Amino acid sequence: MALWDKYGQVQGRLDNVKKLIKKDPLGVEFDDIMGRTRGRIGNREIILAGTNNYLGLTFDQDCMDA
Repeated sequence: MALWDKYGQVQGRLDNVKKLIKKDPLGVEFDDIMGRTRGRIGNREIILAGTNNYLGLTFDQDCMDA
């Protein structure tokens, strides 16, 4: 078995969902990031629970300038 063979079934399921709902369920785009844990999609304010902001550098000016 090749390294990626085990993911073929998962890819097939994702492809079926994309065909069914006519968009990519994993392609979420934020309209605004309002802070370390808050964002906006459309007119809905949402909680960003998986931002991987472990070091707290998301809004550090040096990082934003880089």
